[in-house]
Amino acid sequence: MLAAVTACGLALLSACAGGGDSGGAASAVTCAPAPGVTETEITAGLLWGDTGATSAIVQAFRAGVDARIGEANARGGINGRTIRYVWRDDRSNDHGNLVAARELVAQEQVLGVIEAPGSAAGSAGYLAQQRVPVTGLGSDRVWGEHDNMFSWNYLAAGSSTVFGEVVRSRGGTRAAVLSVELDRTSAAYARQYVSSLNQAGVPVPLEITLTPGLTSIDAVAERLRTNRVDAIVADIPADELARLLPAIRNAGVELRAVVLGRGYDGEVLDRAGQTLAGTVIFTTVLPFEMRTAAHARVLEAMRLHAPQLQPPTEEAAVWGWLATDLFLLGIQQAGPCPTRELVISSLGQVTSYDGTGLIPEPVDLSTNRGQPNECASFVYIDEHGTQFVPMRTVCGELIQEPPPSIQPSSVEHLGATDAAQEAN
Repeated sequence: MLAAVTACGLALLSACAGGGDSGGAASAVTCAPAPGVTETEITAGLLWGDTGATSAIVQAFRAGVDARIGEANARGGINGRTIRYVWRDDRSNDHGNLVAARELVAQEQVLGVIEAPGSAAGSAGYLAQQRVPVTGLGSDRVWGEHDNMFSWNYLAAGSSTVFGEVVRSRGGTRAAVLSVELDRTSAAYARQYVSSLNQAGVPVPLEITLTPGLTSIDAVAERLRTNRVDAIVADIPADELARLLPAIRNAGVELRAVVLGRGYDGEVLDRAGQTLAGTVIFTTVLPFEMRTAAHARVLEAMRLHAPQLQPPTEEAAVWGWLATDLFLLGIQQAGPCPTRELVISSLGQVTSYDGTGLIPEPVDLSTNRGQPNECASFVYIDEHGTQFVPMRTVCGELIQEPPPSIQPSSVEHLGATDAAQEAN
């Protein structure tokens, strides 16, 4: 009762009476008009790239949104209100992201925005100015720059020693970092990997940016051989790594550790599992192979409310689940008269968010903005290339300032043009 009274007091114009149940029948509450909120319904906006570069992953993201909202509504909604969403395609680019966000806020009058990874930089300033709460995976640095944006993991915001610890634990002593040319997010992750490796005592003599499908595999292999590396940390597509590894090994490079920043996807096993056997893959959530009660809950909700995704064990689906769960948590914490500002304020006061049991360690939403998580999950592909094997959760230390040796001694840009010259 006290929480409900406090929330209503913050709403200023709201006249409140009654309790603040999280579900079931609606409480006897009269609230001032607020965007996206009626007596019976709350409307969220879903912002994602249905077309463009990120479209391959966000289909699963939307399934996770459907599953979490479907579960919430099956339990009576929040304070008696059904949750629904409207969506816009941002076409996987910054301009489209801003246009789509304006439509959700100005035309659809949504309470807040659930955003898929992709082009958040396009609309971040506008949504902050409009004081619209935004939840999602912090895959871009902009997620750490606005107090209306919330995530369980700010991937691009800073570095920790986790990746370096993984490489060192597997015997790596000299590492090459691979990233995708002209991809700002991949470049940001590469800088984090270099910092992490150096801080953990693993030198990085070589950093390569490449163009997937076009860069000469022999050129990459020769660079690794001449720089005497025995470890790779990469933010490139898994299929591109599978294209490179045979040539690298044929060149006589003995790799003790191969760590991939993306690629926890069952289809990767189908396409390239044998080639990638032994590869360690970072995951933003606890892997499904752990088979916890939290995973069972998600899979059941997917079966009931998002049967279109098969198989349902996709990491991006969990991103959608968690982004939606954060949004619903903000509504619940805001009390019976939720407003945009109340949702922002309420989420900013959550000190232990456990991601419904799907993240390695609980995070403090009041302090984690712009900080990487101290603990991370990894899997490796077994020797037969047929399954992911969960590894223990790896915890490291946050890196406040890049060490002096962060810059690699050699930076190679092996794009399409460079690769053609190398081949000649």
